Amino acid sequence: MSIMNGKGPRNWCVRFILVLLCVMLLPTPVFANTEPKQFASTNTVVHGAMLQYFEQMGGESVLGEPLTNEQQEDGHIVQYFENARLEWWPQRGQVRLSPLGRLLYPHWRFFVKEAPVEETSAQRFFPETGHSVRFAFLRFFQEHGGVSVFGLPISGELPADDEWQHAVQYFERAVFRYDPTKAGTPGEVQLAPLGRRFLSLRGTAQQLVDQPSRPSQVKLIAQVSLFYDPNIEHVLALAKAAGFTGIKQQVEWKAVELHPGGYMWDQVDRIVEAANRHGLEVMLGIYASPYWMRRVRPTGNQSSVPQGANAVTAEEWWAQFASFHNGPPANFGDFENFLSIIASRYGDRVHSYELWNEPNLAGNWDGTVAPWEFVELMAAGYRGVKRGNPNAIVVSGGLSPTGVNLEGVAMDDVAYLEAMYQYKDGVIRNYYDVLGLHSYGFNNAPGDTPDNYTTSGTTYKHHWSFYFRRFENHWDVLQKYGDTGKSIWLTEMGWTTHNLHPEFPYGSEISDEDQGRYLVGSYQLVKQRFPYVTGLVVFNLNFANHIEPTDSSYSFAILDEHLRPRPAYLALQALPK
Repeated sequence: MSIMNGKGPRNWCVRFILVLLCVMLLPTPVFANTEPKQFASTNTVVHGAMLQYFEQMGGESVLGEPLTNEQQEDGHIVQYFENARLEWWPQRGQVRLSPLGRLLYPHWRFFVKEAPVEETSAQRFFPETGHSVRFAFLRFFQEHGGVSVFGLPISGELPADDEWQHAVQYFERAVFRYDPTKAGTPGEVQLAPLGRRFLSLRGTAQQLVDQPSRPSQVKLIAQVSLFYDPNIEHVLALAKAAGFTGIKQQVEWKAVELHPGGYMWDQVDRIVEAANRHGLEVMLGIYASPYWMRRVRPTGNQSSVPQGANAVTAEEWWAQFASFHNGPPANFGDFENFLSIIASRYGDRVHSYELWNEPNLAGNWDGTVAPWEFVELMAAGYRGVKRGNPNAIVVSGGLSPTGVNLEGVAMDDVAYLEAMYQYKDGVIRNYYDVLGLHSYGFNNAPGDTPDNYTTSGTTYKHHWSFYFRRFENHWDVLQKYGDTGKSIWLTEMGWTTHNLHPEFPYGSEISDEDQGRYLVGSYQLVKQRFPYVTGLVVFNLNFANHIEPTDSSYSFAILDEHLRPRPAYLALQALPK
């Protein structure tokens, strides 16, 4: 979606993103200049960054012997050890453990949660997952890096498992085992051989373990445009026939509350009632406060806009974007009140609410970017939704995928999320149920990454924001701040084909068949390898029936201008779900 109208990926940044990022994104040396270490027993070698991490963790006594040499898997350089799989993450310049605890033990979600306990030197409670770590397990956990290394506990202490007769505890990235015969020695706590177990599974299937015990399937949702649509019944029937589980309709607050306390609900009522008749869940995306509620838009200081190849001045940039503003109200309590009213009005007929749209774009936030203010708006909106309907799911406003930090225009979406968590010691964790993200593939296949892309083009390649898998960077933030009890919904995702919009030239590289193949591939990829992504909103179903071919959203649609299925619709319809 274009920054000019709030829809689609932000290709405007391409004019200068390479200039902004060329230095920052220079390849990081994967391996430090250290002497390799050979292991004759397994005929393997460990060196560089892997060796440094291996030794820092305690070497063989903790991780066990290496089982393989370095190899490429899932877009990373990895190396298997008896008790772990190590991954090299070049964009962060670090090695870390793979989340084998979550992957090998999908039933972790059903472990009974514990009552909170007071934190002492002997015990620590983790509210994110509802489990405590105590005594020897806590000492080992803290001595070896804590959450940043092992992730969160996903069980309490258990009396035994199928292969061990003493106490065990499951973590996202490891399983701890207690050996009472070695009490008081470094071997008192050991890691279970998850690396060997996972390698055995990969050797058989050559793919990451699926999640057969996942509580629910990945939701496949269609973003629709149904306000004043005479074809609403036909469009919803097509959505149902394609196998979508629900629809997402954006609702501009300013189009509903026309004057203080004066609401026009007829179109929202009509959409919700029709979707319910067709057996489709409803997500409403709420944004754009009424003009008369808005605070005065600050002028800001745009002097920091860099001069690009086209010698665009700061004033020209500002003039281009100043006319598009869907900012928040002056009083965030007004947002809370509106969300309470709408959630109460529709009750369980509306399944979820996405609070705001792309707040990391200045055009959606009074011409500036303020993640700390967005946290406060989310808090107000969350309180409103839960007061109106405690059962409704609150989705944080989907962040726009952009790698640009430009005052008065945009903020990098990953940096924005991190700033949200840094505000007031991460209070944001209390004010949303699901993290909303927008994830577009530009001209890249769904499995591609900046380090490993498969398409022949050379543009839109050098930053993670150009890839469908951008959500992995956001998951890193949730892990960093210990909030992995949350899941992610990609509340906009898709690929455009050939189009007439000047900011989307790469669409010519994507055929109608590619669009379908990529949408199917993204669903399969998420279902097989990313259990923390539990919802996909395909952008879009029927926009081409409402807008001009020059609009940025036109060629993302999987129905054509006459509501006839395009190849992408047929591919999704045939997809086993």
